Amino acid sequence: MLLSLLAAGVRSDDEVLIPNRTWVATAHAALTIGANPVFVESEVVSPIISSQDLKRKTTSNTKVVIPVHMNGRDAHIDEVLEICYEIDEVLEMCYEREITVIENAAQTLGS
Repeated sequence: MLLSLLAAGVRSDDEVLIPNRTWVATAHAALTIGANPVFVESEVVSPIISSQDLKRKTTSNTKVVIPVHMNGRDAHIDEVLEICYEIDEVLEMCYEREITVIENAAQTLGS
């Protein structure tokens, strides 16, 4: 996780959004390089990142989102990508918001 954050260019004071239900190593990787982990609520019915809260917590300082596939449950990557990339359906263009998505698949078995 630490190497992925470094490869994404995360620096001190960048925000890394992670679900509030994950192993401590996810937040620890961000803290190790001086980034600010921002905890995003999990869905009510499953332990994966809430797309609605992810939208609320995304700011101009957000550099990376780390959705975690938890206990065989898929983290709804399509929804996460829609949040991290602005899409103009009228012009049929996709504008990158420069938010990198790093999937944590350590508990993905069965997803």
